[in-house]
Amino acid sequence: MSAIPHAALERDGIPETHYRRRWWTLAVLTLSLVMVVMANSSLNVAMPTFVDALGTSDTELQWIVDAYALVFGGLLLTMGALGDRFGRKGALQVGLVIFGTATLATALFAESGTHIIVNRAIMGIGAALVMPATLSILTTVFPREERGKAIGIWAAFAGLGGMIGLISSGWLLEHFAWRSVFWLNVPIVTASLVAGWWLIPTSRDPDQAPLDIVGSTLSILALGGLLFAIIEGPNEGWTSPLILGTGLASLFVLGVFVWWERRSDHPMLPMEFFSERGFNAGTIVILLTFFAMFATFFVLTQYIQFVQGFSPLEAGIRFLPLGLGMVLGAPNSDRLVRRLGAAPVVTVGLVLVAGGLASLALLEAGDAYWRVGTTFVLMGFGMGLSMAPATTVIMSSIPARKAGVGSSMNDTAREVGGAFGIAILGTILKDVYVTKIRDVFPAGMPDAAKATAETGVGKALAVAGGMGPEGAAFAEAAKEAFASAMAAAFWTASAIVVVAAIIVFTFFPRRIDRPESGDAPRPGTTLDDSPATPAPHGGPVPSPAPVPVTPERAAPFVASADFGVHDGRLVARGPDGRTLWSQAVPPGTPTEAVLANGHVALAIQTSGEARVLLHDATTGRRVWSYLWKSHAIGRVATLALHDDRLVVALEGRRRTQTVLVAHAIAGGDVLWRKTLEGVVDGAPRRYNGALDLRLGGKMLHLEMTTGRIR
Repeated sequence: MSAIPHAALERDGIPETHYRRRWWTLAVLTLSLVMVVMANSSLNVAMPTFVDALGTSDTELQWIVDAYALVFGGLLLTMGALGDRFGRKGALQVGLVIFGTATLATALFAESGTHIIVNRAIMGIGAALVMPATLSILTTVFPREERGKAIGIWAAFAGLGGMIGLISSGWLLEHFAWRSVFWLNVPIVTASLVAGWWLIPTSRDPDQAPLDIVGSTLSILALGGLLFAIIEGPNEGWTSPLILGTGLASLFVLGVFVWWERRSDHPMLPMEFFSERGFNAGTIVILLTFFAMFATFFVLTQYIQFVQGFSPLEAGIRFLPLGLGMVLGAPNSDRLVRRLGAAPVVTVGLVLVAGGLASLALLEAGDAYWRVGTTFVLMGFGMGLSMAPATTVIMSSIPARKAGVGSSMNDTAREVGGAFGIAILGTILKDVYVTKIRDVFPAGMPDAAKATAETGVGKALAVAGGMGPEGAAFAEAAKEAFASAMAAAFWTASAIVVVAAIIVFTFFPRRIDRPESGDAPRPGTTLDDSPATPAPHGGPVPSPAPVPVTPERAAPFVASADFGVHDGRLVARGPDGRTLWSQAVPPGTPTEAVLANGHVALAIQTSGEARVLLHDATTGRRVWSYLWKSHAIGRVATLALHDDRLVVALEGRRRTQTVLVAHAIAGGDVLWRKTLEGVVDGAPRRYNGALDLRLGGKMLHLEMTTGRIR
């Protein structure tokens, strides 16, 4: 029997052309990602310019930022599902076109704050298509051995994008008009479109399930409303009717969304994903990491500009050490995870973040910048150690065909976490600052000046500038008031991240690099990393007495009792009864087994999942395994091997359908998939590359090569 080439196994069935181009593909994906993240931060330093050039009001300034964030965050889940359904490359390209068209229209034609708000909302639509596609495409072009490193690079650029936006916008506004901030995106979009057309492969969910229109609508309403309440809460007041009403309505819609997804035949976001410990833990880590990151941007930007007196460009440059730490931490996190385990690495990362926040809480108004810069490096390194493994565990916890939904959950956690960070720490900062500044108002200060100074340290410094000789003392007092408020905000954030670190150390999976959903394990290893046990020359392998083969305890013997499952191991015996090899199999009830074409296929069933294993019948080496969750199937009904493929028949989730899936023997890729009404009745008959199946009382003839039914 000819051996399967190791290269095919090590590349997880990725086509050779896609494999050779994978790093160039990653470059295009990260360029697109940076553009989306830049759009979230780049306009923060442009607000004064909009006021001078366009006369925008405070409300318009708020919505110039919020329109993008609300549309982007609200559409992420839906757009990720659309990418899975219709193609991730197409979603990326369409998103780039929408984003680029809106930014070009702003640069050319915008004449008011309203124009910018509308175009920013359209940019949010494009960004919601682009961002989930970048991560889901990445998982299809990198083999399992390199995926963690690639995700680390992706995560580093996800964090760097915010700083690049601040710096580039600050420099452009010092040298050019406000439209230059939007012109910056045009060459990035053009380069990403052209390079992506040639370098990025097409991929999609092979299931081709119908769109979940109801679920998509509910997710948009729930996420959009929740983000609106979080973003506007500090401005409108958390107890205002608008915020309370919107928040409660959003939570109600979210509950309806969960109810609908549980009963839907084709859910956009299967609720069973949340039964995966790694999926939940990874989402929490991403949410809290960006909680800390966005809050740090929000608070420290004011500290560096107003308290320490740097310009917007100088302030942006002073955030670079945070990016340096991320670049050092994120790409190297995969290597550390492989050596030490995921939970310890992510825990150390969160501890570094918590320590950095505590260090920032100790800052005073007159402290030198080196304290901030040193803290930034440590915080960035910790964020990098946390983000990349958390993203990897999210993507490893779900089927590969749902990569777009997994990516969008990762991105939604980023947006919600960032919004919460700004809202919660912004509220603490504002409340403590107002209390402190009221204690230092000079006697006889006009009420109007007091009200202005209470809105923020920047306005307080402006008031101090017009107060004459006593203005200098009030300016210093305002800076001290802000430093005290900043300390309260950062101590709170540090405590939250410490609690998160404890939770992660307790519940985060130690291993995240496990072959599931069609990924091929490394040659010669099993899911529990125990090698196949060959028989030594001259004697059998000692083995325990076999467990009686019954439908409840083990798979039936095949090929005249040469193969069977005994005490949790797949065992091959020669004609004389000697053990040729044995290999551990995952826990569960073996239900089906078949031997053909030099391979043994075995189905293992548990209450929550079903797994199909394919082994080389001669050496016992596991070729690949494929995992189905309980939201997708009931049980494996039958297995059939033919030439270069394994056909699996599964009961549908509602037990009224049969799902037929053909896997490539070399790598496990899904070649075709069909869903039929009715359940398999009796054993199928295989002959000449075809199966005769009885479904719901009808006899069907299935061609295993093409999947055609006659």
